[in-house]
Amino acid sequence: MSVNSPAMKAASHESILARLQDDIDRLPNALARIAKYILENPEKVLHQSVAELGEFAASGEASILRLCRQIGFSGFRDFKLALAAEIGRPGLPPTAAGTADSALQSLHDTMAQNLSIAHNNADSETLAKVAAALAASRRIDLYGAGMSGITAELLAYRLLRVGLTAFAFRNSNMAHEVASGLSPGCVAIGLSISGLTVDTVQFLKGARSAGAVGDGDGQCPRTERELGMAALDLHIDDIGKRFGAIDVLRGICLRVAAGEFVTLLGPSGCGKSTLLRIIAGLERADQGHVRAGGRGLDAVAPKDRDLAFVFQSYALYPHLSVHDNIAAPLVMRELSSLERLPVIGALLPGAIQRKRSIQERVRQTSGLLKLDALLERRPSALSGGQRQRVALGRAMVRKPKIFLMDEPLANLDAALRIHTRGEIARLHKEMETTTIFVTHDQAEAAALSDRVAVIFGGELRQVAAPADLYREPVDLDVARFLAQPFLNELAVAAPIGGGLMIGGSRIIIRDALGSGLAGTLAFRPEHATLAEKDHPGALPVRVTRIEHAGIDAHVFVDAEAGAQFVARISAERARSLRDGDNLGLTIDAERAWFFPSNGSRQRGDHSGTV
Repeated sequence: MSVNSPAMKAASHESILARLQDDIDRLPNALARIAKYILENPEKVLHQSVAELGEFAASGEASILRLCRQIGFSGFRDFKLALAAEIGRPGLPPTAAGTADSALQSLHDTMAQNLSIAHNNADSETLAKVAAALAASRRIDLYGAGMSGITAELLAYRLLRVGLTAFAFRNSNMAHEVASGLSPGCVAIGLSISGLTVDTVQFLKGARSAGAVGDGDGQCPRTERELGMAALDLHIDDIGKRFGAIDVLRGICLRVAAGEFVTLLGPSGCGKSTLLRIIAGLERADQGHVRAGGRGLDAVAPKDRDLAFVFQSYALYPHLSVHDNIAAPLVMRELSSLERLPVIGALLPGAIQRKRSIQERVRQTSGLLKLDALLERRPSALSGGQRQRVALGRAMVRKPKIFLMDEPLANLDAALRIHTRGEIARLHKEMETTTIFVTHDQAEAAALSDRVAVIFGGELRQVAAPADLYREPVDLDVARFLAQPFLNELAVAAPIGGGLMIGGSRIIIRDALGSGLAGTLAFRPEHATLAEKDHPGALPVRVTRIEHAGIDAHVFVDAEAGAQFVARISAERARSLRDGDNLGLTIDAERAWFFPSNGSRQRGDHSGTV
């Protein structure tokens, strides 16, 4: 039988129609109806105008033209001519646009590509249309190469809203991403292995009826941010880590709310970076668990944790441009090894669309970080601040649900550090992504954080808002670490006789008087005042050094008893002082702390001067 015989052509046509019919529901509503009408009524289509077909589809001429352009024709007339040539209608010769076979094949490929684009872009409007078009079939197979967890969750939520309750994913990891992202209050999630393929996972078997899904009862997510783009909460439970005989972390427990900015603050070697690497999956804890959004992460590979890590060293690829450095995570995740090849990759179905999607996300990220003018440069041609912004961009472009930042500002000069931390604060406010930030700089922690977790010697000492941490440190180590330039301390014997006498001033230590405990009286430089040497109640001191710091100054003084203190005063007042001046030092007793030697801190109280 000839290849061009009517029987062969009919068989070919039917084969293409069958394949196309399988994908009809993947088009948005109007285009799906148009395509279906063309397939069912090819001869009628030849005699209809664009307006007539548009009226049928209730979508107008634009939708028809859009369909024609998508399948490779310059207009509806060319498509009709090609379709007529294929079905053998006399008087209408084939055109350069191709046969109906090629037209229908192109339509089939285009719909598959469009669905892939909708997945990768996480376009809310497109996903809503796709979900609506899929509702009639009650089932969809999603081939998830490159689909992010965020997009998978969004699509699953949209499908649930239109009543689609059975899914089959060709990738079990993706099925888990979607299942874990859905609210337990919204659907009952069941997991089992399907007989279709070894790694096909059927889930959502216990879903509520279509009418109950997304019915506005408050149990389902209401917006894309709440589900697809929302940050995750993070639970760190009893984490312990040893290196040889050294306990680096001991029983760390921390709860981070979704969208919260928490800083791990502590001196070098305290274990804060190790804890960050455990969260990222780069180190394995010896005890304890890490959970994000209710999902255990202990057995999850770092690449599958939906988080991004910003390193102190930037970790940029020196041979790649800024654009390619930012795009690198998306290229590795969303393009196959063949699609990454310069020439062959462009010929593979869907590769061009995925690459365009990556370029658009890089463009959006670079605009947010003000890197548009630097996209063609290589890291060697960038300043430290610019490199840090590129590192941030590479983390942001994936739209992770958790950011981990390990001292990202440590390599910057003072002015640039202040500017960059302002940029980080602005980005966090806009993106509302859960962020764990590691630093030893208390100024960074105070400027950026919702809460600060202070770590000493592998132990979590205190977690509080920056202002509360500064005002109410729980122990002497925390108070010392949060002092500028240092904490004033005075070793004292057990308070007796109504309090501690300093100069002529009595400091009443509430709740410690009856304990008879020795300890340390501590107060910050701004809570010390320099007065005349004969001021009533003042401790006699001598000026040893003055450090000017712009609008204020630090004055270092020695007491007669040998203790050294520092007072923060105005720059104007400091200009009248000289080394060797004899002065008096008074303490704001309301803000003084007493730290007993057993570690239990007591709040100071003031009773006046005796």
